[in-house]
Amino acid sequence: MSANLSPEQVQALRALLATVDSGSREDQGQGAAPLFDTSIADAAALGEEPPMCEVRGPYKDRKSWRVRIVDTMTGKRTHRFFPTEEDAKAAIPKLVAEYRRPVGVPMTEALAAYAEKQQARGKRPRTIETAMGRLRAVLQTEAITGEVDRETAEALWDAYRNRKTHSKRLPSTDSQIGTIKAVRAFWAFLHAKGWAKHDPWASIEVEGARSRGKKQLTEDQAQTFHETAKRMADDGDDGAIAALLALYLGIRASELVDRVVGDIDAKGTKLVIPRAKTEAGIRRLIIPAPLRSYVARLVKGRAAAEPLFPGRNRHWLLRQVSRLCQIANVPRVTSHGLRGTASSLAQGVAARPG
Repeated sequence: MSANLSPEQVQALRALLATVDSGSREDQGQGAAPLFDTSIADAAALGEEPPMCEVRGPYKDRKSWRVRIVDTMTGKRTHRFFPTEEDAKAAIPKLVAEYRRPVGVPMTEALAAYAEKQQARGKRPRTIETAMGRLRAVLQTEAITGEVDRETAEALWDAYRNRKTHSKRLPSTDSQIGTIKAVRAFWAFLHAKGWAKHDPWASIEVEGARSRGKKQLTEDQAQTFHETAKRMADDGDDGAIAALLALYLGIRASELVDRVVGDIDAKGTKLVIPRAKTEAGIRRLIIPAPLRSYVARLVKGRAAAEPLFPGRNRHWLLRQVSRLCQIANVPRVTSHGLRGTASSLAQGVAARPG
């Protein structure tokens, strides 16, 4: 509707805004500080895009007149100085017309949009959480996406590579490889949105080779681990029960801790995994007889929708496996290494402990 204003109405609107702006004051109380940039309201009246900046002033300094330029998106301020008030006023329209910001949006906004995009594509919540965690570990900047050049990218990457994690360790080679892949996928998204023109990450290289397989237990070590975990499970230790299930069933940590009571089926003899990354991951696993009494204790008197291990996540299982390795006095392995141990045992590399 405002786009239908007549030229006379637009001119009247400009005059009114100029009158109102003439009463504004500089933050430091330095006298009259009219806001000469009325083009935001003008653009709205004319149905145009608003400008990228507001130009405020001029303000009297000791030996010059100062004009403040404020980016309307980021709030970033810059200043220009002129010898006279007339020069400053005359420069304002040109400053508004010439002002340009880099393409794109603030990094926080871009990250939020990327997370929404992943959700819309049906990515699993944990997959999205992992990807966003990797991105935020590197992109700790308030810059507009288009401002990130090669030099900035290298500085951000160096800061990430030398920043210790919560476990007080530097990112491993595997972590760095996964992270730079996530950053490049994010930048492809920015290109598609028109929020970045160049890929500043092309020069980033990860030193070292990806590790091949996780450390596993030998047959004798697995037997010792099994006996220790079983003693603790007999005493009601849920972490030991989870570790035993991981060893016997050879499943991913997330596959185990994401299970609910209703996933225990066939009178406590099977564990159902109804959802997975691939169709092959959807399966029904037989719970070995030595573990059925422990599982029965976990589900007794509980609703089908309750988590099998309430309030636990894959990191909890990692800690339980590490704890049991220490108690059993065997080499420390991860929950994924325990899964690899189960796979080796199942393939006849060693007999499954029983």
